Amino acid sequence: MGKASEVSVEGVITALDYPLKAEVIALRDLLLAVDPSIGEQIKRNAPGFHTTEHFATLQLRKPEVLGWCCIWGRRRGSCRRR
Repeated sequence: MGKASEVSVEGVITALDYPLKAEVIALRDLLLAVDPSIGEQIKRNAPGFHTTEHFATLQLRKPEVLGWCCIWGRRRGSCRRR
């Protein structure tokens, strides 16, 4: 797969061979309908969503589970070990 900027989310979803494809499409449609400032791109070989910063990525690793990884307010260096 090419760089995220070279790959369209629509193309990846069209070619997606995943048992929960209908749920992926429904969740994508829901997220994009929430606010017109929400954009999407392919991140980690799955649809990812952003406004001014990336905030969520779908996880399509397991065929029986549609995973969802949310990133809320985390900044580089904010999770340091003490």
